[in-house]
Parts: sequence; C-alpha cells; structure tokens
Amino acid sequence: MQKASERGKSNRSNGKVPHATGSKAFRRIAHDMAKKRNGKMPGRALMYCVTHTKKDKNYVNLEASQIADSLQNVIREEEEEKLEQDDQDGDEESDTEAGIDPARPWINDGYSKVMGEDKGSRVSLMGHLTLSIRKGNSGSKESDSNSNPLAKKLSAYEVKMNDMQKEIDELKAERAHQSAAATQ
Repeated sequence: MQKASERGKSNRSNGKVPHATGSKAFRRIAHDMAKKRNGKMPGRALMYCVTHTKKDKNYVNLEASQIADSLQNVIREEEEEKLEQDDQDGDEESDTEAGIDPARPWINDGYSKVMGEDKGSRVSLMGHLTLSIRKGNSGSKESDSNSNPLAKKLSAYEVKMNDMQKEIDELKAERAHQSAAATQ
C-alpha cells in the first residue's frame, strides 16, 4: 500500500498540467455534458477546458490557461470554416465536423492540432480504447479476437449467451404449447 502511495505521488508530481475533476472519470463528465447538450458528445478541446477549470472558473495553472486559449482559437476557426462550408453547400447543419471521422473523432480534431497526436492505445481525454479501434481498424470481431484475449473470451460468452437465449425461447414456446393443450 505504501509503495502504491509513493508511486502515485511521484506520478502526480511529474504532471505539468493537472486536471481539476478529482476522481470523476472523464467519460462520465462527457456523458453528463452530453445530457445538457441534447445528446451531443463534447469534443476533446471542450473537454480539456472543462476538466482543467477549477470551481472558481479559473484554470488550474498558467500553462492550462494558455493551452485552453489555443484550443478555443482552434474551435473558433473550425466553427467559422464549418459555417463557410455550410453556406457554400447550402446543406442543413450536420453533427459531424469537417475533416472529422465520426468513428474516430480524435483524429484531426482541434485538440490534436494543438497538443499533437496521441501515442499508444490511450487517447487523451477519452481514456483507453482497444488498439484496433485506436489504429482505425474495421472493428470486426475477427480482428479484435485475434489480437486481444479478452475480446476472444467476450466473443465466446456472447455465443454461449445467444445459445442459452435460444434454449429459453424454445422452452417458453414448449410451455405455451403444453398450456394451450391442457386448457383444451
């Protein structure tokens, strides 16, 4: 326990820009924000600004403030580009931003323009994603199960669950048939 505590202190001291959310998960914060935004999930740039702002509405430190200013400038520029594009196209407003892949919204977004691309399987402000999703793989079960033993187990459980559901449905149908025959 003491070693874990020391390791935690060391890791926290290495961080230059701490967040101000405490133990609340970023995914939970994003979900709460989406509820307030009619189901639209916030982008990483907005998430950064929210998670690095203290209760008194100030940023946690000067570096966080500078990063947030840069992110807000990028957000403004993207919104202006989107408005110009919508005016040119004459289309209705869409939920997807220009140049953003809805399946992988962390690629080419405002946050990655300011902070750089994420490395590894962790995506900043989104938590851990499976490596196949991170790399933009098709997301097929076959590719996931080949590279991830947990996905393989999950797939086996899904098959087992489907078989059990079929058996339950057959038993219900048999019971209904028996009940109908008994009432006649």
